[in-house]
Amino acid sequence: MMNREGLTHLGKFADHDFYRAEDFGENTKERYLGYMSILQQFDKFGLKKDDLREFINATIKLSTDGKDRDVHTYLHHLNSYVQLEYSNDQVFELVNFFLFVDDEPIEKISLKHSDLKRKLYKENIEVQLFFCECYNILTNKPEGYTSGFKIWEYIRSRTSLITEQAFLSAINRESL
Repeated sequence: MMNREGLTHLGKFADHDFYRAEDFGENTKERYLGYMSILQQFDKFGLKKDDLREFINATIKLSTDGKDRDVHTYLHHLNSYVQLEYSNDQVFELVNFFLFVDDEPIEKISLKHSDLKRKLYKENIEVQLFFCECYNILTNKPEGYTSGFKIWEYIRSRTSLITEQAFLSAINRESL
């Protein structure tokens, strides 16, 4: 474990150290604004705005090509996806702004470190559970409302995984 000034070590998962800022004010404006933007997008749309744009463009192309049956299928996928209580994207995107991994800089968002966290989240169950617990804390769920483990069970359920995969395939994006 590396001792990092201004950060609290939360644990070691998949051979990587994870931290949080000791003082919430230590998170940069960029991190806070990114978090708030993603939170608002999920609250308003049930998905990220960029994903919605991709979906609309793909649906317009299908409609222009006269593939009405595919348009109907895509709309069904979107409807199912936005009705999920939690999604892997939602959990990962929100927590990513507040967790630091290894030598990730505090003062700015690092694409390299975000990609590393995404890879760890996708490939390691322990990291997924850890992100779910952090998500639970960040979204201020009342004690006993649900645990990170319950969130993890939900996002790993067959129905959730199929729903996510169907929607993300429509916009040509790989699932977490």
